[in-house]
Amino acid sequence: MASRSGSRPNTDRRSFLVATGAALAGGALATGTASAVESAPYHLSQGDQCVPLQPLQGDDPVEAFYDYRRDRDSSYGTRSLQQPNTSVLFLYEGPDGVSLVAVHGALGGNGDGGSITFDISGLPSSGDWIVRDDSYDGPNRYDRWEIDGDSATVDWTWDGRRADGAVYGPLGDDVSVEIDPAFNERAALYGDHYEGNVSNWQALSGDLDDPTRTSLDRSTPLRIESGSCPTTSTMATSSTTSETTTARPSSGESTTATGMETTGGESSGNEDDLQRILDGLSRFFDWLSQLFDRFARFAERYL
Repeated sequence: MASRSGSRPNTDRRSFLVATGAALAGGALATGTASAVESAPYHLSQGDQCVPLQPLQGDDPVEAFYDYRRDRDSSYGTRSLQQPNTSVLFLYEGPDGVSLVAVHGALGGNGDGGSITFDISGLPSSGDWIVRDDSYDGPNRYDRWEIDGDSATVDWTWDGRRADGAVYGPLGDDVSVEIDPAFNERAALYGDHYEGNVSNWQALSGDLDDPTRTSLDRSTPLRIESGSCPTTSTMATSSTTSETTTARPSSGESTTATGMETTGGESSGNEDDLQRILDGLSRFFDWLSQLFDRFARFAERYL
C-alpha cells in the first residue's frame, strides 16, 4: 500500500519541535530559571520573602483596560482576573507606561463582599489616581479617599455582586511604594454596610491571560520596588495551580492560597537551604511543563 506523501514532513517538523524544546530546556537548566525570574523589572517584598513582578502587558491604556462602569460601579476589563472573596494586586504595562492596579472581589460573583483599608505611601510624583473605584457623588458611595501628596488612605467596601479597586500611574522608573493593609474586621468600614470577608490577597505577575498568582499575608505591609529581588531575600514560591505558597512574614509562618491552613515554627539553616533548592526545582519543572505544553499546542494548531 502506498504511504501518504505528507506524513514524512509532518513527522520531521514534530521531531524538530521536540528537539528544539529539549534544547531550550537544556539552556534554561544551564542558566537557571531562577535568574530569569529574578530579572523581572520589579519585585514585591513582604517580611523576609520576595516576589518578582513582571507587569501584565496590554495594548490598551490602563484606564480603558480597567474599564470602570458606573452602572455596576465595578471594573469590567479585569473580570478574567477577578475572583470572589479575593483581592488582587498587580502592575499593568500599556502604551502610557506601568501602573499599579488593585481589584477587590468579583463582578457578578457569588462572594460575600468585603472591606479593605490600604495606607499607601511612596507614590511617585510622576503619577496620579487614574481610576478611583468608587469616586462618584451620591448616597450609595461608601468608599473613602484621603490623598496627601505621595500618600493615600483608601477605605473600600463592596457587596458580593460587585468589585472595587483603583489604578495609580504611571509609576516611572524609580518605584518604591509601600502598602499597609487592613482586611475584614481591621478595615475602617467593616460592618458599616457589608460584613463579607476577603479570604485571599494575591499578587499577579507575567501573562495577562494566565498570570502567576502568589498569595500574600493580609496582615503584613509590603513594598513594591524597581529592580530584581535582593540576593539576601528568600524567593517566594508561586504557581498557577489552585494552591499557592504565601510570601511568608518574618515570623516564619506560611499560608496556602486558601488562607485556611497555617504552619509555623523556626527552621534550621540547613532546612532553609534545602527548602530553597526544592522551591527552585519546583519552579523549574513548572516552567518546563508550561514550555512543552506551549510546543504541543503549537504543533496541534499548525502541523
